[in-house]
Amino acid sequence: MARKKSLKKYKPPGPDEFRGYKRGQEVYCYRFPDKLLSHGVIHSFHEETSEGAGITFICSVTSSYRMALMEDIIDNPTKQQKSKISNAVIRKIRTLKTKK
Repeated sequence: MARKKSLKKYKPPGPDEFRGYKRGQEVYCYRFPDKLLSHGVIHSFHEETSEGAGITFICSVTSSYRMALMEDIIDNPTKQQKSKISNAVIRKIRTLKTKK
């Protein structure tokens, strides 16, 4: 019987913490460059970009990797912002069910 290949866990480049935010932390922010409200889990940090420091996160609305600037992260999102994101996720789920 063949030996199982050991899998190496991928660690994204960059620091684990940056400006008080940690990798894996959920954030609300405005995406770069279109400035749309978004929500997701931080995947990696970018200390220097053309516009300033930024993050790459996995967007819960589009289910893809997106980028946001550190200055566009919302520390205390309002109820209105949270409901806008949850409605977008629900809308996406409904459209996926109707396409089947």
